[in-house]
Amino acid sequence: GSIVNISSVAANGMRNRIPYSSSKSAIIGFTKSLALDHAEENIRVNCICPAYIPTKLVQGYLNNLSKSKYKDLVNRHPMKRLGEPIDVANATLFFLSDKSKWITGNILYVDGGYNIN
Repeated sequence: GSIVNISSVAANGMRNRIPYSSSKSAIIGFTKSLALDHAEENIRVNCICPAYIPTKLVQGYLNNLSKSKYKDLVNRHPMKRLGEPIDVANATLFFLSDKSKWITGNILYVDGGYNIN
């Protein structure tokens, strides 16, 4: 089996977002512990950490940004664009497929390079 948890680049810490960042960081610890607990049962557990993706949840936040703040946000991603839901879907499909059958306890940043800034 395969379990895929979704966290966020916020797990690395974000200014003025202590509760959110703490909860996303907890998902990473949960993923690694669960992977260790179930590895011998051949159950893989991995985690995806996306950056800003304009989903229904995020779109309200994005809509309230000024044009310059929106541009700054986009520019924080080295690929100079926001992600798309399909980017997270494809990463999830990879973890669920046999192509990742020897991968467990890993964290995959789907973020256009946001976490390396």
